[in-house]
Amino acid sequence: MRAPRHIGSTMQSVRTYHLPPVHDWDDWRPIFTDSALWRPLIGEIWAADSTLPAVTGVEMPTRVEAGYPGTCAVFVVNRKVVVKLFPPMLSHDLEKERIVHHLLKRDGLHIPAMLAEGMIQDRRDWPYLILAYVPGVAWRDCVRGLKIGEQINMLQALGEIIRAVHGTPLPPAGDWPSLEDWQRLIDTRLPHVADELRQQTALSSRIIEEIGQWLSSIDWPAFRPCLCHADLTEDHLLLSQESGQWQIGGLIDWADAEVAPPLYEWVTLWFSLCRRQHYLLDAFLAGYDGSLSTEVSAGQMLAFTFLHRFGAAMLNEVLSPEEQRAVGNLKELEQQMFPRLPG
Repeated sequence: MRAPRHIGSTMQSVRTYHLPPVHDWDDWRPIFTDSALWRPLIGEIWAADSTLPAVTGVEMPTRVEAGYPGTCAVFVVNRKVVVKLFPPMLSHDLEKERIVHHLLKRDGLHIPAMLAEGMIQDRRDWPYLILAYVPGVAWRDCVRGLKIGEQINMLQALGEIIRAVHGTPLPPAGDWPSLEDWQRLIDTRLPHVADELRQQTALSSRIIEEIGQWLSSIDWPAFRPCLCHADLTEDHLLLSQESGQWQIGGLIDWADAEVAPPLYEWVTLWFSLCRRQHYLLDAFLAGYDGSLSTEVSAGQMLAFTFLHRFGAAMLNEVLSPEEQRAVGNLKELEQQMFPRLPG
């Protein structure tokens, strides 16, 4: 992999910019999926780096399409590569994603190859990654058309992939990712959980206080950490068909990766990919490790939901404000969020 290239805009000398100023999310939301706005800047990336045609198979971008809306500016170029540009608010996510691509560069994981990385200037520095394009249909868009047996097969196959990811050797300490990053995640997240729930949900102050006391009593370091994707949603699993058979085409978007216990992984899996369907979680766990199905409890899943970076958002997707205000105790909340899981 080549070292990152810092590319100055070819138009900098006359101070002509393609993008408006971007300082925060309010500036970002109106522009990050606008392919017409970003197409000239993507063209400049190719014009300034003579190695890209050979590395990517794209002589010059002629077709630029927006990818599924997430948080970064993601564009499919000539249906051969994906250019992912990171806003200034997500600089740490860029570093995580590039590190993960280097760590997991092996066959069988269905992770798109990282082909190039660099920096382009347009008012400010815009770091980018160029990844191999993975043709396929997001789980969100095809799951309703899959037979139950096909859904189960796909989740089992995903379980095998994630088991391999979780088995990636990590050093005990040092730069991310290391085993000590689990403690850093605990120290970073726990102090903010209560405030996030107050600001972003309609749970009562009494329940939020109870949640805070409960989380502070858990022996978090006792859980074994590993490298987690940490955002296993229905947008990040791509399927394709070959000879009429569905198969996993790609597992994308590693910018939210964390060093955390597997339960941190199961949370987004449950709420998004599994859509809170018990048979899909069972299928995934069978592929991951069949003996785990009796060990995943609703209580642990609820605790890791609150710890998760997107915990408040997950709660809001499941329960309306009225339902949240009506929650009487933690056991009731557990049953609503994780029906049919053992307590």
